[in-house]
Amino acid sequence: MQVFATISQNGVQDLIMLDLFFLGIDPRETLAAARQSCPKSLIVNVSMLDNQANIDKLFEQGADAYIVKSVPATEMLEALMAIKAGEFVIARKKASSEEDSPEQPEIKDLSKRQREILLLLREGYSNKEIGRKLALSPFTVRNHISLLMRVLRVHSRFELATKAASFGQ
Repeated sequence: MQVFATISQNGVQDLIMLDLFFLGIDPRETLAAARQSCPKSLIVNVSMLDNQANIDKLFEQGADAYIVKSVPATEMLEALMAIKAGEFVIARKKASSEEDSPEQPEIKDLSKRQREILLLLREGYSNKEIGRKLALSPFTVRNHISLLMRVLRVHSRFELATKAASFGQ
C-alpha cells in the first residue's frame, strides 16, 4: 500500500511531503518506496514530533528535510523554499531553554573538519561544492551540517551561516 502522493509539474515530481510518523506507517518502508518511485525528488517529512533521535533516523534512511508542524506558516514556507533551493533544512520551533542557554559552543569546540565545512558554508558554497573541495560526498557534508546545526543550536542553514560569520576566522 502506497501512503504518499506526489504532485508533478510537467511530469516531474520535485517534492514529496509526508508525515512518516503517522499511525500505521513504517517510515523505513515508506521512505524506500518514495525514493524508488521518485529517485530525484526531495523527500520532506512534516510531523508534530520534535525528537532529534527520530529526525536523525529519518535522515539516515534518506529523508532530505524535516519540518515540525508547530513552526509558523511563514517559517514553513521559507523552509520549503530553502529546500527547493538545495539547502539542508530542519525547521523546528525554538525552545526557550535553547535561546536562553548561557553555554554556547565556541569555534574551538568544533573538529577541524567541522570548522572547514563551516567556513565554506559561510562563503556560500553548496553541499556539492563543499564536498568537491573537501573530497567528501554531498551526503557526508549534509550529515556534518546536520550535526553542526544541533551543536550550534540553530534551525536552518541560513542561521548556521550567520553563526559561522560571527565566529570570524
